[in-house]
Amino acid sequence: SLVLSPTTTQTPAKTTNTQKVTKTTTTYHATGPADLSVRIVAVGVIDPATGAFIARTPTSPSDTAAVEFDIANVGYSSTGTYYFTAVLPTLSGYTYQSPAQVSLAPGDHVLNTLRFTQVAPGGGTFSVTVDPAGRVAEGSSNNNYASQFVPMPNYYTYPGYQY
Repeated sequence: SLVLSPTTTQTPAKTTNTQKVTKTTTTYHATGPADLSVRIVAVGVIDPATGAFIARTPTSPSDTAAVEFDIANVGYSSTGTYYFTAVLPTLSGYTYQSPAQVSLAPGDHVLNTLRFTQVAPGGGTFSVTVDPAGRVAEGSSNNNYASQFVPMPNYYTYPGYQY
């Protein structure tokens, strides 16, 4: 005869594992002075119909020339108010002095476009200096200057004759 015996299975008592995980994130902030930097992006002209910047060299004395340049803070602190100057390659050799510029936080940059007319025959050098008076406490001022030649064909003004 067959005898069946009851089968018992033991299940462990219900257990819970409560674990509090604390994640600690350590952020390291670099410290140090601001560092203004300038680079010329493009030389061009302003389209008289749309006012848009076109990256091509001036070809006529009637062109409105323009230079795009980028000023950045590649340092570790905000710059505070700063200024820049630009020497324009015009017939009279004009120097532009900017109004006060808004402080740049670390990593910020601003694209500037200066427009000018009366480019000197044969062209000339456009140069820009950021923080020319050295008012911003910077790690380095070696990158505060940039220049680029702006070509212009030689043109001649012929005297007008009355008939």
